[in-house]
Amino acid sequence: MKIIYIDIIAILIAAGLFIHAVKRHGPTFAVLYWVNGLLFTLAREYFQIRFLQLYVYGDFATSVAGVPLVAGLFWPAALYLAAIMPRVLGGPPFFARMTSPLLLPFMVVVVFVMGLLVNALAFKTGYVNWAGNPVKHNSTHADLTLLIYAIGGLFSLIWYRRIWASDWTAGRQLVGIVVGSPVLVFFQLLALWPVTLTV
Repeated sequence: MKIIYIDIIAILIAAGLFIHAVKRHGPTFAVLYWVNGLLFTLAREYFQIRFLQLYVYGDFATSVAGVPLVAGLFWPAALYLAAIMPRVLGGPPFFARMTSPLLLPFMVVVVFVMGLLVNALAFKTGYVNWAGNPVKHNSTHADLTLLIYAIGGLFSLIWYRRIWASDWTAGRQLVGIVVGSPVLVFFQLLALWPVTLTV
């Protein structure tokens, strides 16, 4: 049975965050941010499934090139929440031109914890299965993968902030995203490769 309601929830959450981004930073920012996030995440998941095969997905209703839409939406959403959380708590906004370096490890921890929560639910319900064992995954491997994803996602966010802060036109910014995302995906998959040797 295809998993439909998870897709609906993911789309609603992403839509809410998109509207927030539009109100806070404008429509161009919001569109480019989600293009960057979706391109980075979908490309990473596609090549992970095709070459590394650390985990496999269940039968989701909506997918792009074999990657569930919910996976493509979760990481940009988690990163956006981590980016706006300091502002909610009264701290400096991440998307400002100058940000305290102390904010970066805080954001990694926030994204990592969100990943742990979603990961626990996904594996328990069978939405995701760790490679080599369809019932019980190795939590150490999964946690390490999530940490690499959180750090890699932060680099993607930093790259996007750098592009957004530039004086480039929206077209050039889009080109920068399209060119930069595959490079970031390559290095993140390279960091994941040692994990595959121990699965």
